[in-house]
Amino acid sequence: NVKKRLANVKHNSSNNYIKKVGLLIDESYFNEKEKLISELIKNGIQSQNIEFLVFRDRIKKNEVFDYPVFSSKDMSWNGTFDKEQITTFTNANFDLLISYYDIEKAPLLLVTLNSKADFKVGFSSVDMRLNQFMIDTNAETPSASGNGRRSNFSISGKLISTTAFLFSVCARRSLII
Repeated sequence: NVKKRLANVKHNSSNNYIKKVGLLIDESYFNEKEKLISELIKNGIQSQNIEFLVFRDRIKKNEVFDYPVFSSKDMSWNGTFDKEQITTFTNANFDLLISYYDIEKAPLLLVTLNSKADFKVGFSSVDMRLNQFMIDTNAETPSASGNGRRSNFSISGKLISTTAFLFSVCARRSLII
């Protein structure tokens, strides 16, 4: 269903500066969203203009978050979301949507696809029809003590800074692809 919708993707175009940013983050492999947000702020995006939605593979029954989180269980069989946080995020008129995930998962693809953002950026490993600008790198970097398990990945500060800088350059529309 998601793949069929991708065939009809139409991108918006705008020449405005970026004021409102949406961050869609897969917390399964990347859990340093605060560093990413602080780098965006350092690059000229105001904190009150940054909203984020976090995806997790599993959410424990009694687990409570102080930020919006969703999982595959929030997606219906026909590819819709009933959770208000998700529909609010997808309907928000972001100037820029940063899809911070590099592994294709149906709920993440669907949120990116349904987003009303004017300009979408993400990683090149994700279906190229979703984003107008893509970065050719991974969303995570293995830590030295990783023991080979994906859950032990952590991202380096240098990659966060570089990614935030690239996203902010796109935000200023000074880079035309």
